[in-house]
Amino acid sequence: MVRRRVALLLGAGVLVLGGVAALLAWRPWDPVADVPVPGVRTLTTSARVVAGEPRTAGGVELFPVDVPYPSANPGGIGVEDAFALREAGAVAVRGIVEARGGAALVELAGFAAERGIAVSLETGDRTVRYDAYGGVPDVAAARLAVDAASRDGVDGAVYVASTEPHVQVSMTTAVGAPEASAVAAWLDRHDASTAVGHPVAYVLTEPGYAARLEGWVGGRAPAEPEPQPVPTVPATEPWPADERAPSCTGDDLDVSLAGVEAALGTRYASLSARNVSDRPCAVAGFPEVAFLDGDGALQEGVDLVPDRDRAARVVVPVGEEAVAALLWRAASGTGRQLTAALEVVPVPGAAPVLVRVGESPLDVVDGSEVRTSPWLQAGDGT
Repeated sequence: MVRRRVALLLGAGVLVLGGVAALLAWRPWDPVADVPVPGVRTLTTSARVVAGEPRTAGGVELFPVDVPYPSANPGGIGVEDAFALREAGAVAVRGIVEARGGAALVELAGFAAERGIAVSLETGDRTVRYDAYGGVPDVAAARLAVDAASRDGVDGAVYVASTEPHVQVSMTTAVGAPEASAVAAWLDRHDASTAVGHPVAYVLTEPGYAARLEGWVGGRAPAEPEPQPVPTVPATEPWPADERAPSCTGDDLDVSLAGVEAALGTRYASLSARNVSDRPCAVAGFPEVAFLDGDGALQEGVDLVPDRDRAARVVVPVGEEAVAALLWRAASGTGRQLTAALEVVPVPGAAPVLVRVGESPLDVVDGSEVRTSPWLQAGDGT
């Protein structure tokens, strides 16, 4: 498989609103469409639109505007959205929108909500973050994070708009200290859950995450679910165990991030390895995964721990995919770089594959522990 990437470099002048219309009038261009390449089975292209004066961090140029074309997320930041957000006051629009401060973050959340733009936001000092989880921002929820970050004894706050929405507040004190008790009492009285229309949990953590304090914003806990019969799930038909199948090589596998889920305090993600060769091949073992921040630097001290002692040999049919599950505890991204990409070695001897995580970075930070399963047939314990 061959991939070609094309960067469309645009001068700083295109950030002027009058130049946006001209920029967006381009005709979409695929530089390799209908061009046969001898010996190449699959040829894909991708492009990134960048603009503004870049700064260099970790040897990587970071542009104020840097978005994929077309958008990786159907409801995510498109080229027109990126320039509109920049014109509305965003410091930078990359995988996440950077705001100048808390008040600006709330304004940008409202701007995105009015236009239906699915985007996450954070302040430049990373003390406030709104993780949209692929959805359109909720202004009341964004304001809750901003207000929480301004309380005494608070180092930062993150609102996570997942299937179990919650606000995570990082304290500079122990959770038993008066400052933490005051923040918890303030959250217990807050009306944000009414404004957003559903219960919102809160989690207060102390430095080092040694202890935490949990509750519900406004004291509004979700109703207890009524008992329901458990539906039966059809058994997954196991793939044939062909002992003659060769081991998969790196070129045989197309690696991607299959999905990210969140429960209160816990995160789950799945790596996918699709067999793109012309015959079944086998995987046996755990993927090697490195975590990179938004500047492309390696997250230091991330401990990748196998979730079992041994891994079975799995023969992956042509076109099918094996999956490996990742699990970690939620961490506050305040003041620290989150994970924007993974570097995955799917099988021994393969070249590392760069896997971008999409619009919302993963809250795997320096010092996190990530548990990983071996490669398995989808539905077989993942």
